[in-house]
Amino acid sequence: MVQQMGSTTLDEWIYYLKTSELPEVYHAQGLDEVEKQLNLDQMDPETKSKYMEMLQGLNVSEDVLTSYWKEGLAEGEQRGFERGIEEGIEKGIEKGKSVGFEEGERRAFESTVVRMFKSGLDIDRIAQIQEISRADVESILSKI
Repeated sequence: MVQQMGSTTLDEWIYYLKTSELPEVYHAQGLDEVEKQLNLDQMDPETKSKYMEMLQGLNVSEDVLTSYWKEGLAEGEQRGFERGIEEGIEKGIEKGKSVGFEEGERRAFESTVVRMFKSGLDIDRIAQIQEISRADVESILSKI
């Protein structure tokens, strides 16, 4: 068939349905699948059987690869999750140590201020020695 300029995809399908042949050049959706089927139908039985076995083997291979890929992905996600938990725990412990250390230093500092006051030092002298404001010393002493 010599295609006319301006033929539509509908014209291509009509041509195929009337002649059982594909146009030399076509753009209609689905005609590529028709071409594959026509080529398959034209094969001799032995060649067709080998071709179908090869396609089945490809499908099995694709299924196996997809299965392994999914398993690998799941395993990777699990490892990442476990590693994230481990790192989170480690960071939490470090943060806890840091906060605990700071809290311990603060308590020791406040305890020193209280002991200085109880030993008879006045608030201004404690503030000068500890290098803090009078208000800070008073705030610490208000807790006892």
